Amino acid sequence: MPSDVRVRVLDYLTGCPVFLAWMEVTRDEIGGQFEVAGGSAIASDGVYYWRLDGIEYIREYGIPVPHDAVAYFEARKWIVPTIERAEYIQIYRELDELFGGGEVVG
Repeated sequence: MPSDVRVRVLDYLTGCPVFLAWMEVTRDEIGGQFEVAGGSAIASDGVYYWRLDGIEYIREYGIPVPHDAVAYFEARKWIVPTIERAEYIQIYRELDELFGGGEVVG
């Protein structure tokens, strides 16, 4: 991935909200270059989702992001969506169902 695109992808992913947060520290499994507090937490833009520590693998090693995702981010002009409370809860529930968590109140 070209470095200018990588910077935009990193900014986009970092700007999206966390939906499923866990208190732990994950460590770089490739080269031991970093640790991420809450690294296995799941963030999303409402279409794609990713672990927080995935951002650091992109930054450190240039791990590629699927073309379709990059095209979607570009189509949004790299603007992170605003997610209202009702939509946040819906996305949370969908992710919670995928990853098996607790009950949502609200």
